Amino acid sequence: MTIEIAQNKIQVTKLSLIEATGPDSADFLHAQFTGDCKSLAENQMMLTSWCSPKGRVLYLIRIVKNKSKLLLLVPTDQKTDLLKRLTMFIFRSKVKFIDCSESHSIIVYHGESSLDSTYPNDTIKTKFTDDQYWVITPKQRQKAIWDSLSMETATPEHIKIHDVLYGIPSLPEELSDQFLPQEINLENLNGLSFEKGCYPGQEIIARVKYRGKVKRSLKRYSIKKSKPIEVGSKLIDDEQRSVGTVIESIEVSADHQQVLAVVNIDCNEVRIAHEPASNLTAIATRTL
Repeated sequence: MTIEIAQNKIQVTKLSLIEATGPDSADFLHAQFTGDCKSLAENQMMLTSWCSPKGRVLYLIRIVKNKSKLLLLVPTDQKTDLLKRLTMFIFRSKVKFIDCSESHSIIVYHGESSLDSTYPNDTIKTKFTDDQYWVITPKQRQKAIWDSLSMETATPEHIKIHDVLYGIPSLPEELSDQFLPQEINLENLNGLSFEKGCYPGQEIIARVKYRGKVKRSLKRYSIKKSKPIEVGSKLIDDEQRSVGTVIESIEVSADHQQVLAVVNIDCNEVRIAHEPASNLTAIATRTL
């Protein structure tokens, strides 16, 4: 069953906003995250990651460049721990992190709008895909911008559908420190650079790539099933071997689900563990 992104839908996200300022902010984040933070164009958004020394993704972070600042969009339940860990590595770097979550709103919508380049200087508009736009604005401007877009309120499922179609991962705390960034599609999403210098886990991440030993990748699957598939569910092959993990799941219809899962590259036939009849059908994801 095919699914499409619902157009003219809008939502205020539950992400938190952190502002990184100071003359060393770009260099500092460039040396911590897997993406090329220094090459971002003005108001460009990137989904990147911060990894453990073993090269496993601890956090997924959206970054937007705005003038001399870098804005970090992070899950609210991970914000405190992320900030605590980042500040441990500042040392003499001239960088400061400011939590702007209470003063700003982050709006995401699907479908082009009449909101053009004349919006206020303190409001940022960017896009991540051709179907998804983001607006970061002071809370006092939220209603005016919302009204100007004249769209229907989106549900969390609308956003999930977009991410599943494009192969955009999410990483709840229980799946932290399990996957290499290239295993969750970050290289294809431009959130992993092999041209930059060192960052935590870089040696292992690069070694796996250049020795051709990437064993898992992010895949999109369809399944005829009425009950929702839980994130974290294990996938098995015909020989009952564990071959993958579900990282996102959406309900397409009353008896149909689609998932994103990190699965062994050489595995073609997969099913949900403990459900022998649950064959999953692989579907291609869209590209940016």
